Amino acid sequence: MDVAKREKSCKANAPSPSGYSASDNLDESLLLEIFCRLPCKSAHRFKCVSKRWFSIISDSYFIQRLLLAHPQPPPFTLLFKYESNDQQKMKVLITSKEAVFRSQGFSLSFLPCFKANEKDPVNIIASCNGLLLCSSAATKACPTVYYICNPLTKQWFALPPVYHCNQEAYSGLICEKEGGAKGGNGTFSINDQYKYRVVCIVRHSKTDLAVKIFSSETGIWKEIFRRYRDYYPMVYLHHQAIAYEGVLHWWSPLNRSFVTCDPYNKDGNLRFSFALNYAAMDLAFEECPGVCKGRLRLCQQLLSLTEGFSIIRVWNLEEDHDGGKWCLKHEFFLHELESEVTQLVEYARCCSVPRFRLLSVDPYDENIIYMSCLGSIVSCNMEGKTLEIVSEYPAADGNSQQSRAYPFHLPWWPTPVPSYIN
Repeated sequence: MDVAKREKSCKANAPSPSGYSASDNLDESLLLEIFCRLPCKSAHRFKCVSKRWFSIISDSYFIQRLLLAHPQPPPFTLLFKYESNDQQKMKVLITSKEAVFRSQGFSLSFLPCFKANEKDPVNIIASCNGLLLCSSAATKACPTVYYICNPLTKQWFALPPVYHCNQEAYSGLICEKEGGAKGGNGTFSINDQYKYRVVCIVRHSKTDLAVKIFSSETGIWKEIFRRYRDYYPMVYLHHQAIAYEGVLHWWSPLNRSFVTCDPYNKDGNLRFSFALNYAAMDLAFEECPGVCKGRLRLCQQLLSLTEGFSIIRVWNLEEDHDGGKWCLKHEFFLHELESEVTQLVEYARCCSVPRFRLLSVDPYDENIIYMSCLGSIVSCNMEGKTLEIVSEYPAADGNSQQSRAYPFHLPWWPTPVPSYIN
């Protein structure tokens, strides 16, 4: 089956600009110092200027200098998908104010599955290492087509169509460098090779659960079947797939554990992992998984059956010889929170109807989580017990269950989209 592939990238044999340029007289080491201080997006584009610039920026030494010149964490944002106030469109809000996300070029309109005239122009499913997994709309008659794309470089790659028999699929994306996180020899390289996997968990029949795994090395989908009765809690999972330690994790509220799938294992190794046990005196009505500083994290919003107020709990998975155990890091009542915005304080103290929805953990700051509250994206500083509005959006229903948040961070050098090994 043919697979569509498109890359908007510069080629090494692109002709140099005609005529003399003052940069021709600059020493290569000086050009390197200039390039490594540029934003990632600009440096990537400058590969197109000339063969000389392409050679400098494509060298493996350049990425090492780039990382040294940018010691702070890579840019991070939430991609928050919500229904507009006219109820005609699903829109995507970018919460970060960093220039790389605010540029007009940061859009998904370049994807073939982007339908500007539809209510939901593009279906965002997952993110991993600067890439997004998106899909076309599926029907009983038409299969689903998944796309792996890089919004920064506008490269995209279409996977072979796959049928889900009109059943909801829990899907995730994972990509890893060959030989480990820093390449085979422990150094960073622009030309690192990546392996990509897309996993879909879907109810196949009354008796079977199907795990469908796409491999970039083979270019095909593989199906693995499991008895449904052994995995019935998987019919309801948190939408966000977490890529952690080479394995995909979905949180299962029914089982109070992660559903894990190792897509690099020949049989997928589908199982329940890292069960969370806590006293049943409180009712957990919302849970949000994530990764912060290299650790799995789970946020909960619970209703205290004794106090009648909402409680926030944040757990970290601390690894040990038994595989891991959950440690409670934060616990507080919503009504304890303060803010310069009076309305946020009033909502936090409202015990009758929950006004806040958990959205995401912060990948770099252990004291920050993100929530939505009636048309606002709010950061919560759990140490200082404060709330701050990050972004606002004109939504039809500020806390609609249709709204979803996808944490998205850009590595210091763009991750390439997949290519088949023939």
